[in-house]
Amino acid sequence: MNGQTKKSAGRTLLFFYATLIGAAFLMTASAIDKAEAAGILPPKCEGGSPEAACFKEIRVVNNTNKKIWVVIQASIIVQPALSKPLNGDKWGGPCDGTGTNPQLGDPWLQRALEYTSWVTGSPSPQKKKTWPALCFPVRSDYYLYVNPTTGVAPGATVSVLIPWWAHINRDKNVNLDEFVDWWNAGRIYILDDQTALNESFQASLDIVKSRVANSDIKLAYLSDGPQPTCTPKRPTDQFTNVCVATELAAYRAGPVNVGGNPAKTIDNSLGKHIPYQLNEYTLASVDKPSGAGLGQLVNLGVNYNVSNVDQVYLPIAMAPINGPADAGYMGTTLNVTDFRKAMQNFAGTDANGNPPVNQQTKQYDPSLLKWPIYNNPQQDPKNLNSPRKYPNAGIRVPSTFAALAFYASPGMFIDQGKTLPEIVPLPTPYSFTPPESWRTLPLTFRNVLVNWENCAEKPNAALCPLIGWYNGLWATFDINYSLYLSKCTPAATPYLLPRRTARSRQLPSLEAYLQFVHGWVPFRVGPNCGTAQVPDLPPVENPPTLGGYVVINYQEIQYDFMNFANNPVLKPVEGRQFNKYVEFIHGPQPNFLDASAYAYSIDDLQSFQHFPGDGLVFTIGGGNGLPNQNKIPPKPPLPAQWYLFTVTFGGLKDPPQPPIVRWKKFGICKSDPDWEFVNKANPDGIGLDARLLPQQPQGCVISAEDEKGKIYRFKIKKYDITPPAFPIHVWPNFTPQAPVVFDPNVLDCSVSPPDTAAWCAQINEVAKASVGNTPPQYTISTPVPIGNPP
Repeated sequence: MNGQTKKSAGRTLLFFYATLIGAAFLMTASAIDKAEAAGILPPKCEGGSPEAACFKEIRVVNNTNKKIWVVIQASIIVQPALSKPLNGDKWGGPCDGTGTNPQLGDPWLQRALEYTSWVTGSPSPQKKKTWPALCFPVRSDYYLYVNPTTGVAPGATVSVLIPWWAHINRDKNVNLDEFVDWWNAGRIYILDDQTALNESFQASLDIVKSRVANSDIKLAYLSDGPQPTCTPKRPTDQFTNVCVATELAAYRAGPVNVGGNPAKTIDNSLGKHIPYQLNEYTLASVDKPSGAGLGQLVNLGVNYNVSNVDQVYLPIAMAPINGPADAGYMGTTLNVTDFRKAMQNFAGTDANGNPPVNQQTKQYDPSLLKWPIYNNPQQDPKNLNSPRKYPNAGIRVPSTFAALAFYASPGMFIDQGKTLPEIVPLPTPYSFTPPESWRTLPLTFRNVLVNWENCAEKPNAALCPLIGWYNGLWATFDINYSLYLSKCTPAATPYLLPRRTARSRQLPSLEAYLQFVHGWVPFRVGPNCGTAQVPDLPPVENPPTLGGYVVINYQEIQYDFMNFANNPVLKPVEGRQFNKYVEFIHGPQPNFLDASAYAYSIDDLQSFQHFPGDGLVFTIGGGNGLPNQNKIPPKPPLPAQWYLFTVTFGGLKDPPQPPIVRWKKFGICKSDPDWEFVNKANPDGIGLDARLLPQQPQGCVISAEDEKGKIYRFKIKKYDITPPAFPIHVWPNFTPQAPVVFDPNVLDCSVSPPDTAAWCAQINEVAKASVGNTPPQYTISTPVPIGNPP
């Protein structure tokens, strides 16, 4: 699902996890739109001297105490592309999957190659470089192994220049891809066990040695385009590049039939069970092939985030190269030792993945585990202390989503001739009928399902104080699943067949059901199952009658450990938390990771980043090598007009006029600001859920600090949360009209320091109740920091 579009909390984000990314400069979105709406020309990459802009740098710094290995992936891209290439339907189009000769392709390659760069005159199937280059589909993954034999030593840095695309030689098999797209839906794998690397790399070499026609998987590049290279030494480099040019090679990935009798298949893919840390990015921004953009190249910036949506294995931080100086890093700079101690504590294992010892039996006891882990089997299964399949690997923890997906339909792999589960423990046989096997799974993970039972399956307000927040969630997914059953082909996806009855509906196993809930994805799977059959989940722009509040509640309960921490009734306790994995990723050290990373698919506070940049730097196990040693702050909750009121701090003119005083930090219901502004010149509006704020008479103090250290405060005295909660009706209607610009029953400036009291007096409040389909408007807008020109 790389490079697709996902509705994230109702906002369209262009994502690079298997459904994840968007774009956000440290400037206003409107400024980006105005500057780039028409698109820009792609860099010229053909010929022997490609432009410098054709390449982006991928730099990896090893701050661990042992060798690591790096694999860079160019991903499969077969999706609706620009639909009218040269000669249209006759030669490989339309590329949107319609027409009499339907094709899919890669709109990024179409833009990079300007559709027909490689076609002169009438295309001919018999001539090189003409077919099927019109839609430019990428039907395979490609792995670029960086130092696969030498590795990257402790303390060393490896740097590679990645071209936007490569034109590859397919003379031996013209049915293979003609181009590789290295920038769209790029991935990087970091491994610290050579056995794990060789499971893919050695398999690639074995396929090459097989000398079978279809096994010609090592990429050979044509001279009319760029190719990946070790980054040349530059005068400004503060590191020695250990990239070994003779080892830098790329291979087509996937199962390959290498013949023989019986026929033999070798798979060089990096399987889910292999221990690695995965991260994703895009190295430009190209609009979707439909709508106003029509596939325009928007910019050549870098889009990235640290994704723990599927799993967590190694501590990784990332940042743009040559990007803005105040672009902090995403991820974590924890060392490997502390990082793995936190993982072991969360999972309840030792460093080798063994379960705790039962103090009565003095034996390893799997029933004492807290969370599932990826399987790293022993060479001797009867001896838990025998060497592991991956001898130098640590434990690897699946997310709630990934574990649910596994238990809904267990994935397996082959080791020493035996079929083994990708994740353990897996009770055998695994059963979906009462008493369901999930009831014997590790305690903390099991409690995720227990909590859902108490909140939705067998509702019990005493055991689920937030029960009202769950109602719209289960109702939305129940309806979505019913549409899947009636309009799609359930027999094609057996793990999703009905297995139980709840809420008077036929539903799949609880594991399968919650996989979609925790993935925040519709039940849109299998053949002939698209948006016409199963629509998207309700976006936040929807009014309450169309379920827009569901995603608001979903985001709030994902962060229940933070949002309700000070509420004695609603505070999550063991067995009463929606998703413990989110707290593990974001909670404070030493028990948690305190990482700025996606813990679930629409983790908007830990949003992806988009900056100008010449590439990306990844640091493993520490911050050495990062351009900025400060972690980028999380974004504030974004406004949602039907459900949240908004506080916006005044933004500077674009471009700012000197003197310039920017914002630094803000605080919500705190007298001392502690949350850094992401955009210090033009802050985003902050969406506030009145249900989470202290009620009268306490109210909520909003504080801020500018870059000169000046403190600003005002108090929101009241907000109405009486039922119905949505659409919000937090204040009486009010329209600012000088000299009265806010309702004194709503706002109070008495908490403002004397030197900012006049600033506070200029705050504007607008309060308009919703009327029919017109959403409400409840906003508080402040002036710019003191010291800026009017």
